Amino acid sequence: MLFLQRLYALYVLLCFFITFLLLFPFFYIGITFKSRAGVVFINRLWCMLFFPLVLLRVRKEGQLPNIKGGAVVVANHGSYLDIPVLTHVLWRDHSFLGKSSLNSVPLFGYMYRNLHILVDRTDRQSKQKSIAEAKRRLEAGRWVVFFPEGTIRHAIQPGLSDMKDGAFHLAVQAQVPIVPITLPYNWYIFPDDDTFLGRWVSPLAIIHPAIATLGLNEEHIPMLKEQVRAIFVQDIAIYNRQAGYKKT
Repeated sequence: MLFLQRLYALYVLLCFFITFLLLFPFFYIGITFKSRAGVVFINRLWCMLFFPLVLLRVRKEGQLPNIKGGAVVVANHGSYLDIPVLTHVLWRDHSFLGKSSLNSVPLFGYMYRNLHILVDRTDRQSKQKSIAEAKRRLEAGRWVVFFPEGTIRHAIQPGLSDMKDGAFHLAVQAQVPIVPITLPYNWYIFPDDDTFLGRWVSPLAIIHPAIATLGLNEEHIPMLKEQVRAIFVQDIAIYNRQAGYKKT
């Protein structure tokens, strides 16, 4: 069984990179000609090719809210599968706030820095610059996706680590809604640990109603953060218990 799971994990990685390489010329053309709509379409097409190839069907519960303008999307973070799943689910033009180390990945880094927002969390100036860029994109009507936990901590899965304030500060400053999306199973399907295991389980995205921030200020950030945290904790506990997913 372990051999098959490792073989499947290798197959998933190969499909991920092969489909990206096949589409990279189109990414390059779109970026060169500054066609944001074209690059966003190719990015979604990438996910639409990738998931069927690895025999996974992305499931979702709930519907994306019909928001006119920008929104801050927040999701729990337990696997490298989280970004492809969210890209597949989000039909709106969106940008992830991702760690600056992604910039060093050959070819992928070129696409990522031109489509999304990179931040070095150890550099205060980088954080300020990335938040300013995120605010500009919100004002342009795009959605910005945050993982408030900041990074993947497999040791606490299935669970939730402490969440940072950045996404909630930004939503309040820009006066845009917050859209929580729980990804309860990704930690199990493709864990970020040393085991290199892949499991043939359909990913699930639970989309919650938008949380309004209109009229709120900095004093409301702890309340917003606790509201989102409660959503994530409840979903992760209930859905993993129902499915019987736990660490082995």
